[in-house]
Amino acid sequence: MITAENPDFTVPVASTGDGDIREITNVPADDAAFKDLKLLGMGGMGIVYEAEDPALERKVALKMLRSPYRNDGDLVKKFINEARITAKIDHPNIIAVHHLGMNKDCGAYFSMRRIKGETLQSIIRKLRSRDPEYIRKYPLRRLLDIFIAGCNGVDAAHLQNILHCDLKPSNIMVGDRGEVWVLDWGVARTADSPAPDNPNMIEGTVAFMAPELLRGTLAAPDKKTDIYSLGVLLYCILTWQDAPYDLNLEHQELVNRVASGKYRPLNNPDKSRKLPVELVAICKKAMTADRERRYDTIPALRADIYHYLDNKPVGAYSPNPLYRFFKLCCRRPLIPVTATVALLTMAAYHAGTDFIQYAENRSLTGQAFAHTQIANDHIRTGMHRWQQLTSPDSSSSPLDTALTEHEMKLSTNYAVLETFFAFDAISGTSENISYSFAASYGKNILKRLLRLQCITSAPDILEQIEKRWPQFFQICMKNDPELQKLVDRIKKNCGTVTFSGINTDTPHNCTVIRPDGSSKSISFKNNFTLELPAGNNRFFIAAPGQKTFSALLQITPGMNLRFSAADFPPPPGFILIPDDHWFITVPGLGQRLKRLSKYMISAAELTGGEVMNTAPECQGHAVISLRGKALLPLADAELFCRAASKKYGSTVRFPNELELQKSLSAGELPGKSFYGAELPSADIPLFVKTLNGKTALFNAQTMKIEPFTPGRAAALRPVIELK
Repeated sequence: MITAENPDFTVPVASTGDGDIREITNVPADDAAFKDLKLLGMGGMGIVYEAEDPALERKVALKMLRSPYRNDGDLVKKFINEARITAKIDHPNIIAVHHLGMNKDCGAYFSMRRIKGETLQSIIRKLRSRDPEYIRKYPLRRLLDIFIAGCNGVDAAHLQNILHCDLKPSNIMVGDRGEVWVLDWGVARTADSPAPDNPNMIEGTVAFMAPELLRGTLAAPDKKTDIYSLGVLLYCILTWQDAPYDLNLEHQELVNRVASGKYRPLNNPDKSRKLPVELVAICKKAMTADRERRYDTIPALRADIYHYLDNKPVGAYSPNPLYRFFKLCCRRPLIPVTATVALLTMAAYHAGTDFIQYAENRSLTGQAFAHTQIANDHIRTGMHRWQQLTSPDSSSSPLDTALTEHEMKLSTNYAVLETFFAFDAISGTSENISYSFAASYGKNILKRLLRLQCITSAPDILEQIEKRWPQFFQICMKNDPELQKLVDRIKKNCGTVTFSGINTDTPHNCTVIRPDGSSKSISFKNNFTLELPAGNNRFFIAAPGQKTFSALLQITPGMNLRFSAADFPPPPGFILIPDDHWFITVPGLGQRLKRLSKYMISAAELTGGEVMNTAPECQGHAVISLRGKALLPLADAELFCRAASKKYGSTVRFPNELELQKSLSAGELPGKSFYGAELPSADIPLFVKTLNGKTALFNAQTMKIEPFTPGRAAALRPVIELK
């Protein structure tokens, strides 16, 4: 043996107390010579050199004990045992041992195949540091190939009844040409070796040992402990971590963690992809602390890895038949192709029929929407004509009124026809489209049509719709509570009145005279709603601090009216004319409905004293008295209105023709109007404002307007405007 600079070669091997080392190990001495020794690595007890075998002219690796341990009989036996176990496993993933010998200078040694590469631990650390070259060179598939090669080497040892007992990434070598070797069989043992007397004498690396060895529930390592270590090896490959546990922990804490089996979660090192659930399941099964659930043999573990790579169901992860079918499709592409062709054929058939149905549904839906749009236009026209008829600003000529009424009825009939056309069209579509139309558009058009029917007294269409499209009608009712209430009121032949504009906590007392002559007493506050039968309902309302005033409301089936009371009590001498219904007589057409906003009006013509007290500026002016009523010049009447506006804090003005007609409409008491105003004498003219803002005179006998001539005096019934 040629010496080198390393001091390990200069220490001669002496005999132990038990006799010569050669006799203990049964290894004969030799004089084999190796040259060109170069240090490759040094461990705790061993040292490895590169050397040249002169006989075979090849590079080999020489392993021997370091000089302090060469005379320790037990360590020498373990060293010789490592060489013999490694030589006994004849497998490509185990480094071949060429020669075992005993030299007087270095003691026991053995030569092996010289390999070049790096450990799996080094590869994992470079992957963890995101080295681009290693990430490209070692994808998951390549790492699994390395793992399988390691499994093959350990399985070959198990077939020889040999246990490695110290599997970890640093003991897996990956060659420059892709070879994989399982290294360091220094603590290896046969499966039938006796268990050590002291459990603490079990050798290995704590972070990679099976939990049962550290818990003391297993006396000696077996094949399942090697399988656990292979599971840890797979954990490191998947997570790019050095170990499943924090290696910086204190020794006892690390032992406790491993013994409990509480390893760190399997987290994906590359956030751009997810760890395959099958590999996670395989790793967990190999690393489980429950030995009964762990893989029984290395071939079973290796088979699951192969199944994953071959897109076959994995034994550790088989959640449902759909998963197995997916794997079958990955292995047999003809199955999904055939299934896809069949599905496409069926889909084409159904698509054809569905397209025809779709085209028909689309056509009918388009027709329904078109008819609905036209119906809405007619409803808007009918509503507009009704507002014209009831507006106080509309013309009251018989011809204009008749034409407006005709247009309103015509629009209502057209709206009914177009709505029926829309319902007929949509009823021919599919159930889903019909339901969607009814729930979104049908309910709105039906509600608007019924409201138009309520205000125009059109023929009853509710019964026709309910009988002809019962299902469609029920869908509309179900999706619109307001429509349901409207239908209920129409069927009950009643409407509602909501009282508002009451700014006091004291309720108003009211007596209602129904169309059949029966009466009902009620007490109401702001926003009180009362249901009343259809027809003319008369109200006699006693407001707190006010005189009782009357009101007349025409209730039509389904209608919801709002009655606004006065915001403040009428001043002395004034009465409230509420915003109820009122009818005017149109020659040749009879009575027609009008509606005015609420206002207050003088209950009688002003007296001279009232004028002077309110407008002192009029004192000394000529005031004509007729039956106690003051006849004023126009200037004094306007002066009074300005002064009264300041006094009452609200606009005081001349009444218009419709306001006088309404407030002076005949009542039941002699000399009194329906609202309690004093009826004027026929020969007393009243100041009035025309629609174009000019001043005129109102003839109480004919209830018509007469032109105003300069210098003429008239009586005044001023009006107080209300909001």
